[in-house]
Amino acid sequence: MIVDVQREFIKFINQNLLNNIKNYIEENKWANIVVLVDENKETCTIPEWMSNSSTKIVHKKYTTTKDESIYNDIELGEAEKVDDGFIYDDGKVVVDTDNAHDNFVIPKELQEISKLLTDVVLIGGAAGECLEDVEEALKYLKVKVEINKTFTYSAKDKYEDTSWSVIEKWVSV
Repeated sequence: MIVDVQREFIKFINQNLLNNIKNYIEENKWANIVVLVDENKETCTIPEWMSNSSTKIVHKKYTTTKDESIYNDIELGEAEKVDDGFIYDDGKVVVDTDNAHDNFVIPKELQEISKLLTDVVLIGGAAGECLEDVEEALKYLKVKVEINKTFTYSAKDKYEDTSWSVIEKWVSV
């Protein structure tokens, strides 16, 4: 499962990482490659080869403030707290995270896909943010998760030279 390897985060990704991810995907020949993209940005643009390699592209969201409406719904009995850190709300599962994102909404598509999965390797990023959100969500959905840190990036790393990205073919998803 590839998380947030998209043009919108190019300042955190260098060309070597992108090439290494591409080679990793080609070498392993997985039957299913799910790409999760952050739709908090106005656009979602990924490398064309990644789009062609994926079996499914799933859009996801997070919030940076606690969604008080969820807690109000719990008090009113319209939502049920399922587990510490997880809230079920009218078919929507929200992970209450302790990172830069306060809440992560588990996309319904990811909930459906997780029923078909037993284990997942996560790559991409950002470590400690979206990658952690997806890891916690998958664990909640009873999927065994491994993060391959060789193929992750951090939002703390910033690259000044992103000129290489004009060579890459990008597609909107």
